[in-house]
Amino acid sequence: MKKKEKRKKYSPPQMEVMYIEMEEGIASGSATVNPGDIQNPNTPDIEDWNIVNGGEGTTEI
Repeated sequence: MKKKEKRKKYSPPQMEVMYIEMEEGIASGSATVNPGDIQNPNTPDIEDWNIVNGGEGTTEI
C-alpha cells in the first residue's frame, strides 16, 4: 500500500515596489548645525581617546 504524500499548494514568489514621496518644506531648511567649538564654529571639535581600565577607550569629560 502506497502512502499518500501531502503536498502544499504552490505560491509563486512575489515582488512589490513601494514609492515613497519625501516631504520638503519648512522643516528641511529650519535647522542649523555648527559642530565646531566657540572660537572656530566651522572646524569640528575632536576629542582624543585615552586608554584606561585595561584598554577600554574612553574620553575625558
